[in-house]
Amino acid sequence: MKTNVNKRLRNAFTLEQADGRWWLMTPDRSRFISLGLNHISAITRDDTHEVFNRQYDGNWQKVADKATTDLTNWGFNTAGYDCPRQMWDKLPFIAEVYLANVSYWMPQEMFSYPDVFAPAYQKQTRLKIRRVCLAARNNPNLIGYYWTDTPQWDIRKAREKRGTDWVSAIRAMDSTSPGKLRYIQFLKEKYEKSPTRFTKSYGIDAKSFDEFAANDFARLDITRPQVYQDDTEFLALIARQYYSLATQTAREYDPEHLILADRYLADDHPELVLKEALPYIDVLSLQPWRISFNTELFDKLHELSGKPILIGDHQSSFYTDAYPKTMWPQLPDEAAAAESYTRYLPDAFARPYIIGYHRCQYIDRFDTRLGVLKQGLLREDQSPYEVLIEAVRRTNLIVLRNLGIGRKT
Repeated sequence: MKTNVNKRLRNAFTLEQADGRWWLMTPDRSRFISLGLNHISAITRDDTHEVFNRQYDGNWQKVADKATTDLTNWGFNTAGYDCPRQMWDKLPFIAEVYLANVSYWMPQEMFSYPDVFAPAYQKQTRLKIRRVCLAARNNPNLIGYYWTDTPQWDIRKAREKRGTDWVSAIRAMDSTSPGKLRYIQFLKEKYEKSPTRFTKSYGIDAKSFDEFAANDFARLDITRPQVYQDDTEFLALIARQYYSLATQTAREYDPEHLILADRYLADDHPELVLKEALPYIDVLSLQPWRISFNTELFDKLHELSGKPILIGDHQSSFYTDAYPKTMWPQLPDEAAAAESYTRYLPDAFARPYIIGYHRCQYIDRFDTRLGVLKQGLLREDQSPYEVLIEAVRRTNLIVLRNLGIGRKT
């Protein structure tokens, strides 16, 4: 099933190529480039809601009003993702649905590769997508839908960080699990005519493929070249099931809005996974990590995908006396972070396929689990990082003006 924005109704943000670049198009058919600020809802996280209760009287409408004013004054035109629903009628936004607990940042006790072939997973996923689509689809400010944040797709990187990967997790499931049975079917289809090759490649005495449904493969040497090659092929089948289910469900409940899919962490977007995802997405979403714009990486991804790219989450942080450890690449001070922003955005939007940039974090939040500050544009007491904010405001307005985009309020 391929998405086709050209055949959709025009009551939604769409995509267009004109004058040598990609554009978002608003429901009223105006060109739009998305500059957003994520995680406005994070004011209630990682503490006892002290900021939310003290600064906003525990009232989300007050949060929405204050954040909308701030974002507009700072040159942003989008609330990004993870914003309170009270902002949905104020600024463009992106709704999100986590399809799996497989994000890089998730603690081990929360992280789990699901059996995407299982009816129970499919039912749960359909219900989650349905719930979000029904809530957001009639809002003219909805840009589209994100799926999972920074999923760990890469087999080698997942094994290094988690001790397992999506294929190994399914391979270790019990004999009745649909994923395990699909994996055995995959092996059977590939090696049934050459069982000797399977025996040699896997180091397993293959009397019959069907008996391996009861095998947990605990002794399998997953570093064997043929095993790794097969694992990458089966990972592609997992990706196909994952993305096709999500988009087909979203299209059932919302045929109009864009599918922005997973926010891939830069360098964890295996080509085979991307190829499976591409028929089911409209926009390639990326979370880069470098301080400077990585032209080579972005050009390569655009050439591979043919899709416009949205930078879904990014920032450069800086050291403070109160918080010496900060999330994201750290610069020595606020002035350096400000300068970094003034360089990054023009470099990014010089590429004609970049349709948006969303900065991470509205207000400072300390992550007690990681022991780092998630640095915003406001301190916890709502006092502004004035040097950074002025650089952000000025740069945002320059980018929009150079692209001929008026601010949408």
